Order: sequence, then structure tokens, then C-alpha cells
Amino acid sequence: MSGSAVISAVAVLENPRIDGNKGKNVLFDAHLYFYEDPNSPNHAALVLLCYFNNNDFEFGEVGHYFVQANISLMDEKISSDKLSDGMDLSDYVLVGDIVQIIPLPDDTSPDNHSFELSPEVYIALKGKGSKATLPVYCFVPDTKRWEAHKPVAKVGNYIGVSGFLHSVIRNNDGMASRFQVEIEHLTYLPRPYVPLSTASSRNSGPTAGSSTPPSKRLLFSYSDSPTPSKKQKSSEGGFDSPSQSSTSLH
Repeated sequence: MSGSAVISAVAVLENPRIDGNKGKNVLFDAHLYFYEDPNSPNHAALVLLCYFNNNDFEFGEVGHYFVQANISLMDEKISSDKLSDGMDLSDYVLVGDIVQIIPLPDDTSPDNHSFELSPEVYIALKGKGSKATLPVYCFVPDTKRWEAHKPVAKVGNYIGVSGFLHSVIRNNDGMASRFQVEIEHLTYLPRPYVPLSTASSRNSGPTAGSSTPPSKRLLFSYSDSPTPSKKQKSSEGGFDSPSQSSTSLH
């Protein structure tokens, strides 16, 4: 039976490395949030992802990204030289190709309740080697709906946003440069959490994905994720809270 399997998620990518002599192919160890059978052996539960880095984007050792990838079950046919040092095939549950990747911001502006997105996409009409992006400026309108409390999107949170296409901003030559989107909904998504392994938790049903064993050399840990700050009310109009994030971040 033919078909396809695609995953879209906010992921932590680490250990970027070139795939052998394929200079444009970059491999990652990807952390995704999902539940795992508590009776399974204690493995890292990673996803091995490959990205064709056509625009030579520079990746840090650890980064947060929104990714869309074609995926399949990890199997023994994958060569061990594609894995990170110290990792085994059993540490990976999925393998796939990234078709879209959007870096998430590292900081926010406390004076501007808005954020900008610039996702890169593949458009056949633009041809190979051409960078296709969609710059979007998202903002919270100054209306009675938001006057008591404007939604806040802070670094370290997982959110989803949707809204209305508001206007088109053009360059001096008349070409469209970016779009303005009025935020209608901003939703906070569940954040990764790995509970302590106890006898009672093993018998109480599914638990979050296992943490990395001490013998593995991974930089990211779910226990390092920041705790969301408490919501703050504001009675002033305008853009008065930080909000710089990405789509699904989102």
C-alpha cells in the first residue's frame, strides 16, 4: 500500500552534522514530545532527521525549530555512521526528511506586542536554488477584547496562532515585501514533561517520553525547559507586552 506520513511540530534539534560526502545534507537528532510505553527500555526516543541545506543556513549545537518532515519507522537498514557518537539505532524511533524548517526566536521585545515570521518554503515556480519566504508581521489589535489582557507569547513556550490577513506592505518598487496579520487566537500548547520513574508510575499507564540515559551524549534535556511566567494584566492600550515567536508557534 502506498501513502505518506508527515509530521509538523515544534522540535529541539541538536548535533547538526554533514551526511558523509553530501555537503548540503545536514543530519539532526530531533527531540519531539510524545508518549511512550512505560514498560519499554529506557532509550532517548529521538528522531533522525535530514535537511537539504540549499541556502547554507548555519545551525547551532542546539536550537528550537518548527519542522515539517516526511517520516517512517527507524529500522536496521540505516547506517550507523549517520548517528551521533555514542548513540545506537534503538535510541531513534523515527527517521525522516525535513521539507520545511522555521527557526524560533531567541529573544523578545517588551515594548512591542507583536512578532514577525519568515518561513522558508519550496515553490516549484521559483526553481531550484531560489529562496522562497513569506514574511509576516503578526500583531494584537487595540480593541476592547484585548484591553484587559493581551495574549503574551514568550520565548520557551509552545503556542499556536491564527488570525486575519490585514494588509500588504510594499517596497518602493511596488513589489510586496511582507503581510500584516491580525491575531485572532493565540493558544498555549502542552510543554514537554518527563516524570520521575517510580514503581507506581510504571503501573499507572502511559508516561511522557523517557529521559536520556547518562551514557548518552545529548545536550538537550526536557528538565531544562523554562517554566511559563504568570499572566500579567494590563489596562493600557497599545502594544505593551512581549510577543515574538513563530507560527505553530508558532
